[in-house]
Amino acid sequence: MITLLYRDIEMTKRRDIPEYMNWQAMKSRCYAKSMSKGSHQRRGIKVCDRWLYSFDNFLQDMGPKPSKEYTLDRIDNNGNYEPNNCRWATRQEQADNKSSNKMYTYKGETLNLTQLGEKYGINPNTLLYRIRDQKLSIKEAIEIPNRYKSYEYEGKFYSGDELSELFGIPKKNIYDRIAKGWSMERIKSTKVKSKN
Repeated sequence: MITLLYRDIEMTKRRDIPEYMNWQAMKSRCYAKSMSKGSHQRRGIKVCDRWLYSFDNFLQDMGPKPSKEYTLDRIDNNGNYEPNNCRWATRQEQADNKSSNKMYTYKGETLNLTQLGEKYGINPNTLLYRIRDQKLSIKEAIEIPNRYKSYEYEGKFYSGDELSELFGIPKKNIYDRIAKGWSMERIKSTKVKSKN
């Protein structure tokens, strides 16, 4: 039994045990008076009775951390700290599991932008730009055949650079007008105001 390894350690020395520090931090997030406005308390997240007063039970259920890079993570971010809802996870796994992450479904799989970027070899910031600024669907953002978005004009596809050269309009103006939803004809025919 894992807890037997720690049973003879004086309480003052338990602070040197990483799992003990995680156990204390878990309770603090849920109950410390100094954190009375913390998100765990606002959301009603609690520590199960089995773990609340027993480090031995916590360690028995969780086991030792795989390495110092791992921290305590709740699988369901809205769930309590309890054996069936906790795991040792890396910081990246925890970041991927944040409740604030926006999730996207592509090819039947629901992932966040970091996970999608990793899976399809696209920088997550590029995906975010394509979705937020270029107003593309997640499918379009992932499936763009090259690094830059192509725009259709008279049956052909052009990059922003190519449209800028074709229309004689600075690229920044091209992108601003596309973001505003202008048609290609309107983009081409509207003169750029000069700064005098």
